[in-house]
Amino acid sequence: MKVVWCYYLQLLWIMSDVQDLTMVCDNPEKNLDGNWDERQDEYEDLEREDDSVIASLPASVDRNLDALAYSEDGSLYLGSSCITGRYWTGSAWCWKAPDLAPDVQLCTAGIETQTGISDLCYIGCDKIVLGEDSGGIELIELVTSGGRQYFNSKICIVEHDDSVTTVTCNSSKSLVGSGGTDCSIKIWDLESMICHSTLRQVHDDSITCVSFSRVSTEVLLSASLDGKVILWDFRTSQPAIRVCDVLCDKPLALDWKPTSEHYFTYGNESGHIITVDLRSPEKCLQGLQAHEKPIFRVEYSSKYDNLLATCADDNAVRVVKYVDSLPEIIYDSEDHNDFVRGLSWCPVTDRLTSCGWDKQVLHHSVPVKS
Repeated sequence: MKVVWCYYLQLLWIMSDVQDLTMVCDNPEKNLDGNWDERQDEYEDLEREDDSVIASLPASVDRNLDALAYSEDGSLYLGSSCITGRYWTGSAWCWKAPDLAPDVQLCTAGIETQTGISDLCYIGCDKIVLGEDSGGIELIELVTSGGRQYFNSKICIVEHDDSVTTVTCNSSKSLVGSGGTDCSIKIWDLESMICHSTLRQVHDDSITCVSFSRVSTEVLLSASLDGKVILWDFRTSQPAIRVCDVLCDKPLALDWKPTSEHYFTYGNESGHIITVDLRSPEKCLQGLQAHEKPIFRVEYSSKYDNLLATCADDNAVRVVKYVDSLPEIIYDSEDHNDFVRGLSWCPVTDRLTSCGWDKQVLHHSVPVKS
């Protein structure tokens, strides 16, 4: 009797499914709720969106962390590179919570690049510009869609004849400057992403650093392995002005003092940092031996313009404080296990963040008020 009853229930269940299927077949434009087409289209759109987001996220952060930058809201952007066989590849990342970097599982977004990333700069509105080993610059944007955030590559333009080594953005976020191992500097209009100026025949070797003034939007400094530091003032008919000429120790990195249009500091291959007054560039101000190895990057704090962070071809991160124009090291960290490559001050927490070839992102609490 129980067996017969079970067969009866199964038969009723099968007949119910057939009836539902018949209703759908009689009116294929509607399901039982009456909106089959709309739901199917919505499902397909979400499926395509999820697939694109997942596909665009790299499997892991590359070992060599080469550059980082903060946005105004404290989001951390990171550029990394690795070598696969004979070719370099790269990836760019974002963490809304910087303390989570470089954990790929907790990142906000990530995207692969075709070549290694040498430098990056934040240009506002959740956009960054990458300087790449291919000789190109790439503009990527952090996009929010369907409750998800991901990177969208807006444009990639290759105009340098060799690797891009440095990129910088002016304070009005209207121009980007790039320098490369092809001895040239290019100025890009951010709105159109067109290169409107190519500066050649001034430097005779690879460009090591370019930096826009934080006060004047059309004034740029460049340093090169030819030993020269050049001031570019695009408001004049002849923009190039030689500041330092054929130095014994070649300039490798430089940055403007945030509140001044006259003072900047550069680091050289002997590990010294030297401050220069453009009104009398032949008289360098007090210098300091910050590292034993060649300086790689220097960056002033936007909030405390007497604090300068430095890193070099070693594992040290140091902060120099200028007291009555005299520099002294007030912070020294050797927590990295390989070369330190990236430095950036967080505008929200005032902490200094560093990254390096040991795949570490470290946050430094600098005694700014001591």
